[in-house]
Amino acid sequence: IIEDMINDTLVQMIECPGQGKNVLIKIGERVIVTKTILTENEIREIIHSFSHMSNIPIVGGILRTIVDSVYISGIISSFVGSRFIITKKHY
Repeated sequence: IIEDMINDTLVQMIECPGQGKNVLIKIGERVIVTKTILTENEIREIIHSFSHMSNIPIVGGILRTIVDSVYISGIISSFVGSRFIITKKHY
């Protein structure tokens, strides 16, 4: 589901504010609330997959890395809940 958003050339940013909350996307100047809702495991899987693809470890539950032209800032936390923001760089 997130892959489709990443591959959509119009989408500039994808934000998952936490499990059970709607994923937000930014297209142009508009922020759109999608119907996509991720579980805690799905959020963790996405963060771990970016860690694996970039060979950057998750340190203290935090990951900040770039894969190709996609930047992710993610937090894995059972205390405050896991979340991430993916920003696509357009050159």
